[in-house]
Amino acid sequence: YLIKDFLNKPVLLWSHTMWDEKGKNEYWDLGAFAGVGVIKKTLKDFGANFKFIYGMPGEKKIKEELDLFIPAVKAIKKLNFSRIGLLGAPSMGMYTGWQDPLTLEKILGPNINQIDQYMLIEKVGKIKDSDISSELINELRKKWVIDKDIGDDLLIQNTKFVMAIIEMINENYWDGFTIKCQYEFSTHYKFTPCLPLSILADVIPCSCEGDLPLITTQ
Repeated sequence: YLIKDFLNKPVLLWSHTMWDEKGKNEYWDLGAFAGVGVIKKTLKDFGANFKFIYGMPGEKKIKEELDLFIPAVKAIKKLNFSRIGLLGAPSMGMYTGWQDPLTLEKILGPNINQIDQYMLIEKVGKIKDSDISSELINELRKKWVIDKDIGDDLLIQNTKFVMAIIEMINENYWDGFTIKCQYEFSTHYKFTPCLPLSILADVIPCSCEGDLPLITTQ
């Protein structure tokens, strides 16, 4: 029954070798390699996801193996408890950047929380122009390279999107999100969230086009 606790976890199976007892000209072996053979075969038979390394602590090859394994395990653990927001769905040629959410969660771990773009537009519509202070707009112009021909009205619209998306992030406990910005946003709503995404990228992983593989790797 013990082996079943490890089937859905990354496992490092590490066997040491013989070592030289300093000053005695003797080699010691506790039979680790023989014992690990039984465990290794059992893990294989049960389809466990494991990595096998063989050597003593301090050896260069062992350190190199661990330097690869440990960051990978950390990524797996983080993805297993991640929640990714998907505003909209794939469109046009972006089907090539699409991934079935159930398959993605099964293989890599993150849960996809899909919400229609209309929910974002509705939230933006509830924010008044007067809610955006002139000081905030001036801060945007200082921090970002914005063409002088871009008027305050457009920056106010972009700021509304930032505020609305932040509200959705907090409501839905997103660790990252992606949004389908083409082609309904640009054609019918006459707006694309490029600047809001650039601003939000300072604080949370985010991407455009509903590209799930991209936001997962981020």
